[in-house]
Order: sequence, then structure tokens, then C-alpha cells
Amino acid sequence: MAKTYAEHSYAGAQMLRPIVKKHIQDKALSDFGIFVDTTTDNAYEWTFVEVGDAYIYPFTGGFQGGASSKLTDKGVKLVEFKKEASYTRKKYQQRIQRKLLRTGATMEDISGTELARMEMELHMAGVRAGVYKSFWLGDTAKLHTKAGKYNPNDASTAYVIGDADKRYNNTDGIWKEITTRQSVDNVPRLALSGTGASTTLIDNGELTDDAAKEIFKQLYVNASDELKSLYDQGLANFYVTGNMILNYQETLEGDGTEAAHSKLINGVNRFLYRGLPMHNMLISGSIKADFANVMPFRACLTVPENLGMVLGLGSFAESVFWFNKDANENRQRTQWEMEHCFLDPKYLSVAY
Repeated sequence: MAKTYAEHSYAGAQMLRPIVKKHIQDKALSDFGIFVDTTTDNAYEWTFVEVGDAYIYPFTGGFQGGASSKLTDKGVKLVEFKKEASYTRKKYQQRIQRKLLRTGATMEDISGTELARMEMELHMAGVRAGVYKSFWLGDTAKLHTKAGKYNPNDASTAYVIGDADKRYNNTDGIWKEITTRQSVDNVPRLALSGTGASTTLIDNGELTDDAAKEIFKQLYVNASDELKSLYDQGLANFYVTGNMILNYQETLEGDGTEAAHSKLINGVNRFLYRGLPMHNMLISGSIKADFANVMPFRACLTVPENLGMVLGLGSFAESVFWFNKDANENRQRTQWEMEHCFLDPKYLSVAY
């Protein structure tokens, strides 16, 4: 059986371990607190399992019946995505030691060098960042709020205000689904923007002192009994914008104790509120840059299993790294399918 070395083309499920898993799937629960699965199909169905009857009854003869579990199903059709990049030897030759370039390299081909491997890693880091932007902020109706270029070096990729924003509008993300379904599904909301917005938590477009702490408290107060039960068991998580974490950090640092001084000097690896993990959605910069700063402060209380992302790694999905002789440049392309959603609205409590 023949063996191949320095393989730079991955297809379908073969992408999972070297390309996708370490950048997205392995990091999802620990860093982002969401459920990620993969499929080789172009559709996917989640099943959320919960207790069917949370009460007990007085004894009577015979069988009383009742449900042992409740199943909530949600199906999605996957949407196709692609990310590409190109680079040449000249990009690096004046900036690094020549020994990092492949010995005897011809033209601009740097395949098999440390540079090529670095570009692969950075390419996938860009894919990961884009995946989470889509997960939280995707909006099929998204338009550009500023003029610019998708590729700063390519005038043909220019766009103007009002053009469809291809960076976000391939699918609807979690926040678009929440804002669209919030009133329909009776999702508890603490208003931080728009009509009825709190005047004690937001002042002149900024969070007031200790506002984040109050918001986290109110998310619990507003939550359904089912979500409160999971909260009380330590199973719920907070998902918040970075500016809200900063406000909460200032609260922790401001009580004048030695513990607060230690937080100020040494920092905190993972913020908790009453023992529950807090995940930075990493979208504050994107909201400000790409959405005209609409709803800059957002928070959600739910359980990780209620936020799902599925990556389609079917036969067409691939990640390819190659040298194009016609264009005299190294190229990268990753394409896959993806979709995401929340499963059950009664396990959501939100602020925006």
C-alpha cells in the first residue's frame, strides 16, 4: 500500500482531525461553551432530552402512567461556506532568515516549508474567527454600513453602503434568531436598547457602574423555572459581550479588598458569576465595526447543550493548500457546510 508524505489536500471527514477539530470542535465547549457536531449529510437534526414530568403523586393502585422523558427536536439544512487566501515567497524574503525558505525553492513556491505551515495555521485561525462571527452575528438581511473592500489589495472586491454583506448574510446566527423569535417564543428579555431600554444600566451609550452584575442577576430573575433549576444546579452558563465583562471586572476590582487588588494585578483566567462560567462571545469589535454599533451590549443565560453548531464535512468539503504556477503564487482554500441554532427557547434568558 502506497504512502504519501507532506500531503496538503484534505477532503470530507479527513479534515476533522488535522484541520477542523483542534481549531473549532475541541475549543467549542471549553472556550465558547457551545455544542459542536459534524455530519457528512447536508441536513442535521438535534434532539434535546429532558425530564418529562417533574412532579410526584400520591400512591394509588394500578399504573398511573406519565412520561419518563421529553424530546425536543430541531432540524436544519446546512449552508455552504468558503474561505480562500494566497501568498508568495516575496512576502517574507525581506523579513525573515532565508533558512526558513525551502532549500532550492524555485519561483514563489514555498510548499513544505515552515512558512507554508504557518500560513495554514493562520488560515484556519481566520476560518475559526469567521465561524464564530457567523454563529453569533449571522444575518441573512445584513447590509454594509460602511464602504470598503473584502480584499484590501483587490479593487474588484469593493462594496458600498447598502450592498449585501457577504461576510454575514449566508445564514442567520444565534442573535438574529433570538431577536426574531423572542416575542413569539416568550423568551424573557431585559431591554438594554431600543424602546423600553433601562435608564439605570445604560447612560450615554455606556454601561453604568456595576451594571453587568445587575444584568446577570436579572437574567436569573427573568428565567423560566426550568432554566432556574439548571442554574441552581450549576449547569447554566453566561454568554456576554466583552464590554460587559470589562464592566464586571471593574466591579470585582473596586471593592478595596486584597482579593480585589490581586485580581487587578494578576488578572482572572475565567470570570464566574456566583460560580457559573462566563463566556466572551468575542463579537464586541465586530458589532462596532460592521453593524453601526447596534445593540452593543448583549448577554444570554442558557445551558451549553442549548446552543448548537454543526459542521458539514461531506464528500465535497475540503481544505486544500497548493502552488499555482500560472499565477505564480501559493493558495489556500477551505470549504464546508455549516448551520447553527438554539434548540429550546424556554432555556433562554437574554439582555440586549
